[in-house]
Amino acid sequence: MKPTARDYFYQAHNRMAEGNQAFLHMVATGMTRQHLTQLIETRPSVWSRFIAWLHMLPANPKSKE
Repeated sequence: MKPTARDYFYQAHNRMAEGNQAFLHMVATGMTRQHLTQLIETRPSVWSRFIAWLHMLPANPKSKE
């Protein structure tokens, strides 16, 4: 059976949700501004949606910003 437009929509939705969960896991385990900046430079189509988080992340792993 050929996938419908609805099937494609939910597949894309699930991929976005999985990406969001992966990002939040990385934040919880110590992601820094530098890490996110590198990810955005490497794959902007995937990671640029998290650019608003740059000011919320610590500058380095030992920083308490």
